Amino acid sequence: MHLKKQWNCYEFANQVFRLSLNTQVIQEWDQLWQRTLQFLPDSHWAPAIISYHYFLIANHLEKTTIPYRHWSHSDIFHARKGDVLIYQGVNYEPDPAKRSSPNAPDSHIAFVDSVLENKAETVVLRLIDASARIAGRRFDLEERDVPKQKGCIAYSFLTLNFLEYVGEEIVWKAQFRKQMPKHLKIQVLRLAPVF
Repeated sequence: MHLKKQWNCYEFANQVFRLSLNTQVIQEWDQLWQRTLQFLPDSHWAPAIISYHYFLIANHLEKTTIPYRHWSHSDIFHARKGDVLIYQGVNYEPDPAKRSSPNAPDSHIAFVDSVLENKAETVVLRLIDASARIAGRRFDLEERDVPKQKGCIAYSFLTLNFLEYVGEEIVWKAQFRKQMPKHLKIQVLRLAPVF
């Protein structure tokens, strides 16, 4: 099998799911995606499941009373290795035609590799992701080998500090190592153990 050298975050996450999950888990995931799409305008669709859709699926799982066998929502303070972290900027615009900038909006998907700190109003995570970010990312845990190109799979380090409630949602002051801070909304997806 040929693997790409450069990925975006959702291509990487989608490929991990397709290569590592069994048919029943993928079928339930696809059902969640289709359930989400049926409520969206056409301009919010995409040919693949994108970070915006991941965020909506996590939001649905957080609020639904429908039981799902394989997928659930988790609180960021209970995040653990293997969870899927999704974020969106507070001003995220899902319609590409309405965005004020042609640059990709603040949205991302990553896998939690380790919870480095979890106290009071701060969570620090080591993530595995594909990203256009280069500074602050690395391939090993000793910082000897850092990415030289965008879109590679590597570790990222994210610090989340509680900022405020906006309605029922928490806004976090979030900062990736060696990056400027952002204000983000966070969701966490969890896959039930598959035996």
